[in-house]
Amino acid sequence: MTPLAALLAVIGPLAVAWSGLGALERVRTFDDARQEQNAGRVLNGQVVGDDVVAAMDQALDREPKVVILGNSLSNTDLSEQQLARGLGLPVADVVKLSVPNSMAAHWYAILENRVYAAGHRPALVIVLSDLQSLLALTPRSEASHVNLAVQLGPDEPVVDAKLGHRWWWLERARGNRTHARDLAVRRFRDTLVSSTWGEPTDARTIGAALSRTFADDRVDNRLHQRVIPVFSGRQEVAFDPGELAPPADGFLPEIAELARSHGTRLAFVRPPMSPLLPEGAGDVVPPDLEEAVPLLVAAHGAEWVDLTGLPVTPSQFQNVDHMDAEGARRFSRILAQLLSTRPDRIELLAAHALVDGGYREQRPSVSFPRRPLRLARPRRTATEARGGAASMETPDLAALADAVTLDRSPLGTRCSPIRVAEDGLPLPVHGVACEEVFRFGDGRSCHAPDRVFFASSDGTAPVGGRHTYELVLDPERACEGGLWSYPGDDASLAAPPTARGSVTAVAVRAVDVGSTARGGTGGVLVQVLRGERVLARREADPSELDAELRLDLPSPVDARDLTVEIANATDHFVLWQGIAYLLDEVDSNRQEEER
Repeated sequence: MTPLAALLAVIGPLAVAWSGLGALERVRTFDDARQEQNAGRVLNGQVVGDDVVAAMDQALDREPKVVILGNSLSNTDLSEQQLARGLGLPVADVVKLSVPNSMAAHWYAILENRVYAAGHRPALVIVLSDLQSLLALTPRSEASHVNLAVQLGPDEPVVDAKLGHRWWWLERARGNRTHARDLAVRRFRDTLVSSTWGEPTDARTIGAALSRTFADDRVDNRLHQRVIPVFSGRQEVAFDPGELAPPADGFLPEIAELARSHGTRLAFVRPPMSPLLPEGAGDVVPPDLEEAVPLLVAAHGAEWVDLTGLPVTPSQFQNVDHMDAEGARRFSRILAQLLSTRPDRIELLAAHALVDGGYREQRPSVSFPRRPLRLARPRRTATEARGGAASMETPDLAALADAVTLDRSPLGTRCSPIRVAEDGLPLPVHGVACEEVFRFGDGRSCHAPDRVFFASSDGTAPVGGRHTYELVLDPERACEGGLWSYPGDDASLAAPPTARGSVTAVAVRAVDVGSTARGGTGGVLVQVLRGERVLARREADPSELDAELRLDLPSPVDARDLTVEIANATDHFVLWQGIAYLLDEVDSNRQEEER
């Protein structure tokens, strides 16, 4: 073999490989092009101009007490207004710095260069993102790389040690493999359609035509639904879980140490995803890495708040991972409640708790001596509604509708007490948007201002079908983080079994939702008892409970020995927004130290 042939034998394959990598690197989808165009210019979902750093610096000039960092999830899922309200702060004291497609490297750079280097000292930093983005080491797109580069200074030893002088274009080529495959398939499809049509047609027109042709309502899927699947392809995820770095090798420890060295409380928050997320997709992380994160976070003095187990509904999301405004309001209030656990109070109506950084649903210890009030005209005429649902007119119950309780419930949730009973049993799913009832059915119900919509639990027609339906009041009196008191109702509450401390007073707060016009007399009675002995007692008009009412005890009493009784002798619906034991100062200090 001549030297030239040997040289060509080496250079030829290298040139082909290099050309292939270059072609892969240049693949761009519409989303890629848009992200690259806006790279370094987007903050909190808005294009802020050519200098996102200046926009961040300007926001931080307010010297906020709370700083929120994260990717697009932090922008959609967390409301500064609701978080501030839950933490008892002015809205100006909460600043969000959300960068799309950002990862832990971005948040470290922002915290180091924008926050601490400028002399800001927030009391609390919240990093909200999926766990994949927290563990991922290297930016996978040009836009993400640019968003990181604009936050870096001339000397970045931590970032350089973690990332080195990476070949960003090679990372992009690797990430573009799926884009290239999809692009090839689409172009092959478009070519076939154009040749069948007989004249050139642009891709957008072809895509719209195919979407109309193969829409779900025009395709018979009955045979497909009856087959037994033998293979289920895994949905695409943001990162390949197998390529995620161990928590100790990523930026998590550096972020935690940076916050600790500046005396900042730091909370890593992992939000829930929509129930519609396909199995195997979304925030998928190998179990060994997932288990290591809480331990590592605790070892560096930070807090791990994993809320993936928080109950959510599809109507609280705009897509499978980002919440809508309603979901963000509820999530922000719950997060604020979990972060602001006060050592001087034991909340009797708390519905959520954290155990070792993981979410746990909590049921208040409450009992009712008798059944709830029976509604007037429980069996009303049901008429057909869209999506196979039905409705009953309820103009007389408008004050209890979901739209009203969204503003009055403690956590910003839909918690109308009106239930649709099917053959005597309340339907299983309530408090959702009416569109969810129409779309999914399956025993869902919603309370609109003038009517209640519902779907049967078994898919049968709710009008003229085999079931009977009537309106009832929720026997559990449940409202997330609160409690309903119906006209003529009584209830007895106790502290959770784990509660400890000496109680000096009981604080209550409620809102008068509306009257049944049944002519009830009297007021709302609150009593604090130790056994059978009444230690404190107060009777008030429902309107007096809008401001927190305090009942002082003659001497401190162990929380486990107390009960609170409430009696509603009025014809009004009362929504209790908070009932709490107030602890003495010694117990408060001890619980704060334990925390």
